[in-house]
Amino acid sequence: MKYNLITVIFTAILWVGFSAASQATESWMTPIKRIAEIIHHLNHFPSETEKRDLMMIMENEGMADSVRLIARALRNVNHAVNDNDKPGLKAIQDDATAVQSIRELADILYRFNHQATAQDKQRLEKMLNT
Repeated sequence: MKYNLITVIFTAILWVGFSAASQATESWMTPIKRIAEIIHHLNHFPSETEKRDLMMIMENEGMADSVRLIARALRNVNHAVNDNDKPGLKAIQDDATAVQSIRELADILYRFNHQATAQDKQRLEKMLNT
């Protein structure tokens, strides 16, 4: 009986720990996936709803600066990335310490011209399906 109670308590503690870790990862990945989703179907410039979503990411001080920068650059897209946003995207692309999905988003957005290329859309789909 004692063994079963300890097993149940230990299992519950592990479950809570893994659940919290999973939620932290999901909350971090949600803005990344939202950005990927917007770029995937973007045609010339983001909609007002997309701009609002991007503004929420930009204003989230708990978000990584690189993610906030990508959100700002995407919000400013008008057929292509604004020249003022390109140096920041290039810096993210070149940052070997940055998370791969963030570097990919910066790369795709840096080269964006009216819409994502077919190859970039495949890269975005992989991000969206992970």
